Amino acid sequence: MDITIAQRVQNGIELLDAYGPEDWREAISAHDLDMVSTAYCILGQVYDTYWIGTQELRLAGDQYAQAYHGFELTHDEYQSEYRHGIAAQLRDEWIDQLSNI
Repeated sequence: MDITIAQRVQNGIELLDAYGPEDWREAISAHDLDMVSTAYCILGQVYDTYWIGTQELRLAGDQYAQAYHGFELTHDEYQSEYRHGIAAQLRDEWIDQLSNI
């Protein structure tokens, strides 16, 4: 994927603004945010589980689209020995961008 983590998160924010619940930002707890948890990731906190979120946003089964919107690591990132660090970067970017809105 040739876009930055910051752009991926921005894509996710734009998608949630357009199609997510009106109060989705209020559902996010930065303290609990864990991008590898299906319950405490962005979609897990907004929709109760990651899987429900992907269905509601019409991203189910499309890992590329999920990663493009900052909700998921790419396949290559998951295969990387640095996957935990990448997940932490993704988490930190969500927190940073949401605190600046």
